[in-house]
Amino acid sequence: MNKIKLIFSPSWILISLCVYGQGQITRVQNNQASSTPTIFSVSGTVDGHDYVDLGLSSGTLWATCNLEANSPAAYGEYFAWAETNPKNTYMKENCITYNLHLYADGLSKDLKTDTVRAKIRIIGNPKFDAASASWGDCWELPSGKDFTELNKECTWELKTIDGHKGYVITGPNGNSMFLPMAGYIDRSQKSQIGSGGFYWTGDFWDDTERSTTFNFHKSSHGDLGWGYRHTGKVVRPVLRQRKSSNNQFFQ
Repeated sequence: MNKIKLIFSPSWILISLCVYGQGQITRVQNNQASSTPTIFSVSGTVDGHDYVDLGLSSGTLWATCNLEANSPAAYGEYFAWAETNPKNTYMKENCITYNLHLYADGLSKDLKTDTVRAKIRIIGNPKFDAASASWGDCWELPSGKDFTELNKECTWELKTIDGHKGYVITGPNGNSMFLPMAGYIDRSQKSQIGSGGFYWTGDFWDDTERSTTFNFHKSSHGDLGWGYRHTGKVVRPVLRQRKSSNNQFFQ
């Protein structure tokens, strides 16, 4: 049973229609591999969803749970890339962005970093961004750059929380979050549940069938790779507003 302690300041801040609840929230999660519980500090909430400030150079603020998960260790729902609803079967025939050249325009040779030149922008577009569609305009898919920063600036510790294997990621300021190894789904077959983490970014990889993922396993973490867009993978949202050094928010 999770123990939750809530400490809020009396003020609420409204920034670009995003409702920020300021204060400190402490989540205590059961760690099956240890008698000592794992404590996750939450920096606040936006539109009812917790975020954590890890003290990253960019000021990126990460959600504490996967999209549609009810705890930091839960897997949440699985999505095909640039789709906003989970489904029973993940296959090429029912993937709306499988042939992305129908959507993209003016892509350069470096497709992995050329998302902004697409005719239809994925990140922050609620028609294609599952985080924005489900949690509101304040939230969005992370980029590959966001995950790379997470890997470079944080420490990663393999743990089992509430029966789910994954990594506790601790930022430069001592705050932490948990990324479970949720695996992926191809057609209706679940693969690498508990042994691999495959998280969607909002970045292209090529213009036909692949997009950029962030991958980790028991023996390694921190690799940007690619996944077939039709496969079901999980999402860890980030806030569209980033935090500056003086704790102010900016786009």
